[in-house]
Amino acid sequence: MLHNISEAYFYWDSDKQEIAVFSITSNGNFFHGHVIEDDGKILIYGLITFPDNKLEFRNTFKLTEEGKLIDKWFTFRDGEWKPGHEFELSEKKEEV
Repeated sequence: MLHNISEAYFYWDSDKQEIAVFSITSNGNFFHGHVIEDDGKILIYGLITFPDNKLEFRNTFKLTEEGKLIDKWFTFRDGEWKPGHEFELSEKKEEV
């Protein structure tokens, strides 16, 4: 959907005592941040670096009772959190 490939590495940040993440993307962007549980959601937060800009980001993942994963992306621009992508992922049902 986004037409690029990314690779993410999760590791333990012993200084912050949290799970950390580093991700690099084939379009030249990369981000680093941390992962926590926040109000029943997985929250990844940190800094994303583009070729000509750096922004704070927040990416939430929520698993619904129906088994869907809701992925929402936000960046902090112009003094406020602005929504980016939102994906709903679910199991693909095979037709008989």
